[in-house]
Amino acid sequence: MRVSEYERDKEARPSHRQDIDIHVSAEAFGAGIGRGLVHLGAGMEEIAQASARMQALEDESKAREARNAYIRSKDILLYGDTDTSGYTVSEGRSAIDGFAAYKKGLMNLKRQHGANLTPAQRKLFEQAVEPLEIDATKTALIHKGTALKSYIVEQAKAGAENFKTQAVRAHNNPQLWQKYTKAGLSELDTLSQRLGWSEQMRFSAEREFLSNTHKLTALEISSHDPVAALDYVVRNRHAFSPSDHITLMGDLAKTVVPIATRDAIEQRKHNPVSSIEAIVKQIIKVESGAKTDSKAQNSDASSAGQFTDTIWLAIIGRHRPDLTEGRSKAQILSLKTNAALSREMTRRYAEDNIAALRASGIVPTGANLYAAHFLGPAGAKAVLLSSDERMLSDIVPQAVMEANSFLNGKDVSWFKLWMQGKMADSMTNTMRFSKDIENLLSQLPHNYASRIRESAAVGMINFDTQQAAASSAQKTNLKEHYQLRLAQKDMTLSRDEILCDPILDDGDKAQLLTAWQTKFNDDLSIAQALSSFSQGERLFLDPYSAASHKLVDGLWDRITTTLEHEQLAPTLMRLVLETGLVPQAVMHTIRAGLESTNQDSMAQAATMALQLYDIDPAALGRRDGGNKIRNDAVTFSHLTKTIGLSQQKAAQRMIDRRNPDGRAARKALMETKATKDWIASSASKNNVRDIFDKGWFAFDPELGRTPLQSAVMVGEYRSILEESLYESAGDKGEALALADDRFKRIYGVSQFMKDGTDYVYRLPPEVTYPLGTDGSHTYIRDQIIEALKEEGIKTERFYLMPDTKTEEDFHAGRPARYKLWYMSNEDGVMQEFPRYFFATPPTKEEIEAVKGQHLEKERDKKMEWEVERRRIIKEMHNNPILVR
Repeated sequence: MRVSEYERDKEARPSHRQDIDIHVSAEAFGAGIGRGLVHLGAGMEEIAQASARMQALEDESKAREARNAYIRSKDILLYGDTDTSGYTVSEGRSAIDGFAAYKKGLMNLKRQHGANLTPAQRKLFEQAVEPLEIDATKTALIHKGTALKSYIVEQAKAGAENFKTQAVRAHNNPQLWQKYTKAGLSELDTLSQRLGWSEQMRFSAEREFLSNTHKLTALEISSHDPVAALDYVVRNRHAFSPSDHITLMGDLAKTVVPIATRDAIEQRKHNPVSSIEAIVKQIIKVESGAKTDSKAQNSDASSAGQFTDTIWLAIIGRHRPDLTEGRSKAQILSLKTNAALSREMTRRYAEDNIAALRASGIVPTGANLYAAHFLGPAGAKAVLLSSDERMLSDIVPQAVMEANSFLNGKDVSWFKLWMQGKMADSMTNTMRFSKDIENLLSQLPHNYASRIRESAAVGMINFDTQQAAASSAQKTNLKEHYQLRLAQKDMTLSRDEILCDPILDDGDKAQLLTAWQTKFNDDLSIAQALSSFSQGERLFLDPYSAASHKLVDGLWDRITTTLEHEQLAPTLMRLVLETGLVPQAVMHTIRAGLESTNQDSMAQAATMALQLYDIDPAALGRRDGGNKIRNDAVTFSHLTKTIGLSQQKAAQRMIDRRNPDGRAARKALMETKATKDWIASSASKNNVRDIFDKGWFAFDPELGRTPLQSAVMVGEYRSILEESLYESAGDKGEALALADDRFKRIYGVSQFMKDGTDYVYRLPPEVTYPLGTDGSHTYIRDQIIEALKEEGIKTERFYLMPDTKTEEDFHAGRPARYKLWYMSNEDGVMQEFPRYFFATPPTKEEIEAVKGQHLEKERDKKMEWEVERRRIIKEMHNNPILVR
């Protein structure tokens, strides 16, 4: 194809010629004029010719100037400039209506720019602008035609849209809806004819129009009835385009969920089964078949809810602390077989797991709640937030995998399906819809219906949780009301009023009845005790029970309001001697005095503490914070009896130890050469060994097995001795006693270490674990043997080895872990146990119970001895010989 090129010798078309020759020769332009003037004298004819030529040149210039101005104005009229909008900028109806004005303006431009020209100049101007005017008119006509075409299309589409809007507004009237929809299609048909659409284009436009009309109709219906809108979409699904149908189904399904949830909640009023209760019922069904004596084969899980011992103790302590009072660990675990309690704890655990799953962003469906019950909330979170292809063995703890071998080789996707299958019945058992909702769900595609059902189930769980919270709040308020009446000693409150209250549950009733019993029985008990005590009768109390503590405190309150001040001290001594307890009010008074900076207050408090200590050394320690008071009493005894200070000076020394100036003096003392020499000589290897002296007929144990270990122990003792000397304000005897005692809290000999009691070790079990009920650490040996037996190992030869874990546990207050080594009876080879060993020491209550029994026997012996001593003295006074 040849592209046209510009050719200089081609003559322009007549319609484009302006008949103004701007390419004049030098002769025609300047030289001619010059020659004319030169030959002016040649005659007037030549002058006339020269003048005519000059006039012609002037006319051409004027015409050209007017033409150029016309072109500029014409362009502004047609295209516009920075201040004016041209005709071609207009669109639509403005372009159509504005054409006449434009044409008139174009003619005005021609008259305007030719007005000041001479006839000859105007003729040349009109000849020059005629083709320009024609071109400008053609350009405007083309623009008008384009605008007219767009306007026709726009009006046709607007007509279709208007009829579509009318149809949507008439959605309640099928006849009108059809009428307006057909009218809209007619508009599109007219448009297709005018634009020459193909049949396929016309069909696509009509299909899009119908789909959009149905879509807007559905959205209009959904504004006041989402269920009807979703039903409309289902019934007219073939009228929608695939994209419109998918979008509408997704959007409307979301709006239907809250309606379906409310519907299910309303239906449940006629079939009141809580969704949480149904889930709990299903969990119990799949876990144990609702058998309270069901036990797992590979773990300690048991009960209807299949709780492990650890979880059972935790949820009982969290939700039913009243059941832990007065019960041992074994007794609390035995409650697993209680069907009602097991069901209650399964529900409580489910409620805890709902909160845990929500906190992790996981929807608490029935399947997810069972996952939390099965794996624990942390395990469920780890699995449910993992990708489907991950293997369970990479996520779930090994102990769980071993207890549930069927999980081996399974991935997260399988686990989710398994959970859903386990809990499928819980959904069908709780979800009840009205006939309209159920009919709609039955017509929906399965995935949409399932999504609505599942979301409604979650909504019901939320509703149940809110209802439970409201009920719990109501119960809490009522319980607090009863507690206030108890605190005010409202004598009108009876046991029957609490028992018959329909809002309180059994746990609340049990706690309130216990409080009622305590509140109203305490007064009677105190009155009876005061009567007996006043008559000289001995009080027999268990000094380790909370009831005895409360009784003694109440009794002392009564005593202080009835006796004269001078009678209080001897009465207190008698009360402590008989009960083994110091009243809490007295403990507060002593503590305040010991913390005082007043010498007399300190001396009085320390003296009273020492007197109580002498009556019963354990009495102070039976109260919270009593050990510190006992320590101060021992210190006061050391200062007054061992050193021989007066009470005032001893009190002042105890005060000085807390004084900033005293601390400065002690610091200066520690810097002296004499002090440093004494510390160096006292912190010797032999002196440290003497701390663990076994007696005259045994050698002192060695400090470790190597010189390095020995040096480390001596260095640590030196540091402890420096600290003790500083605290004792330079008292060397007190410093040695304190240092020895503190060193033995870290180091000691052990029957459980490799080399036995011949060496001193850091953190042996005898240091990190308390004594057992028999006053020894035999229970550690028994638990080691039991741990080995569980692994199928039979041996009596083993030892423990501390490491960094032991140190961490010791300082954190946890049971210390040790590496356990054993020699098998079968091969005689020393081997390391596959995991850390730690012992479970007896509880404080178990130790105190045994200790209490022992102290009771000792006190009884002391009382019997005192009675016998008084009898003998009386007989001696009545002896005539002695009288003479």
